Amino acid sequence: MITRSEFIEVAPEGWVQTAREQRDRGLAALDYLTAVDRGGAIEILAHLVMPGTGDEAMLAASVPADAPRIASLLGVFPGADWHERETAEMFGIEFLDRDGVEPLLLRAVPKRSPLRRETPLPERVGTTWPGAEEKQRRRRRLPPGVREEWVDPDG
Repeated sequence: MITRSEFIEVAPEGWVQTAREQRDRGLAALDYLTAVDRGGAIEILAHLVMPGTGDEAMLAASVPADAPRIASLLGVFPGADWHERETAEMFGIEFLDRDGVEPLLLRAVPKRSPLRRETPLPERVGTTWPGAEEKQRRRRRLPPGVREEWVDPDG
């Protein structure tokens, strides 16, 4: 019997088998597949739902950050194609047992995966952070309907 919500940690070797078992239990729709960079490891997450009910399960498998590879779920959930393409592009994960993963969101293939922790963000390098330079004095805003002459200038 499926509970309302489950979190299932899976070894990478059992990723496809566990997804297949969950599908056979009724969790027949892949809602989304994504990843989270945990530093030394990348956690791959697949959210499965049972159509027409509130039942759901989150599958999680952790792969090493220096060799992020895991089997593809295309054979179990054909809708995983788009999700795997996005996750491969953004996190640099190699999905095995499938044809090439062509870029989905970025026009040029980046040297580094954009959502990995070790990827520097150019905006951070060029942005002056608050407090780094002397703050400009802001004009005090008055509440609606209050005139300037009614307010004591010393505060």
